[in-house]
Amino acid sequence: MRRFSPHSIVRRHFNTLHIEGKKDKMNWVEFAFFSIIPVMIAALISSLYRIDADTSRILVTVFAVFAGLFLNLLAMIYNVFDRSFQKSQIMNNHGDDRKAKLFMFEETIHNIAFGVLVSIMIVILGLMIVLFGPLSHVLIVVLNYILNALLVIFIFTVFMVLKRLDNLIASEMVRKLEMFENARKLAKKKK
Repeated sequence: MRRFSPHSIVRRHFNTLHIEGKKDKMNWVEFAFFSIIPVMIAALISSLYRIDADTSRILVTVFAVFAGLFLNLLAMIYNVFDRSFQKSQIMNNHGDDRKAKLFMFEETIHNIAFGVLVSIMIVILGLMIVLFGPLSHVLIVVLNYILNALLVIFIFTVFMVLKRLDNLIASEMVRKLEMFENARKLAKKKK
């Protein structure tokens, strides 16, 4: 049953919510922001709006696409990660930021995997609303609340992934610019 358990994906995602520079110390403010705040927002949304079958069908379609996009992003990030951290690349590019970037890549991969998991859960819950909604009002209320919580968590996760990707790209651009400047200075010295 371990092959079907999402526990490790969830655990790794929440392990990325640590104090900067201290991988073993949980940042409780971020943890609250990514767990308690979505629950509170979901309660507010659920009290104001009930997701009906038509909205649920739209969510199923949208999040099936998001799951596919996030899976592709996961594959692309892993490919870049794999290429940039091969032994020859590490030996040539052993800057101080490489270890930090390695951790950033790892955490981004965990966050994207969590986004895929949440997307799949939204699709399943959306289908449950369409299929079982007419059978029980209580079931609809519960599914509506869980679905709203997952929607908020997904939005927060997308912002987290976007910020991490921006940091990775920005740090790589700084490194490339420094390499360019060093090569230019070396070329001037040879003249």
